[in-house]
Amino acid sequence: RKTKLIAVAGVVALAGCAQEPLSPAQQVMTQAAYLDVTTEQCAAVSGFGGLTEMQQRSADLQQKAVSMGAAAGEIENARNRVRTAFAFSSGMQNRFEACNDFMGRSAQIMATT
Repeated sequence: RKTKLIAVAGVVALAGCAQEPLSPAQQVMTQAAYLDVTTEQCAAVSGFGGLTEMQQRSADLQQKAVSMGAAAGEIENARNRVRTAFAFSSGMQNRFEACNDFMGRSAQIMATT
């Protein structure tokens, strides 16, 4: 009985942390932020290859998100979320592995947008 109570309390606590899903415009803004953070955090790891293209794609995605209804200032919120994810990833692995992950995800964004 005590174990069930603890399990239920844990689920309730986690449910309180749930966030609202991102709107389509916010998702596009997050993709732009992902490219921005990858270029700022992983330039040395990537050998600087493709950084200009990533920066241009980020600018294009930001414009697209604004045209979809995102506020122009939302890019900084998105960057902060992605920077937090990068910091967490770096802490759990190391910077090189985090950059490998972010470069892979950035390549997916570049290929699908």
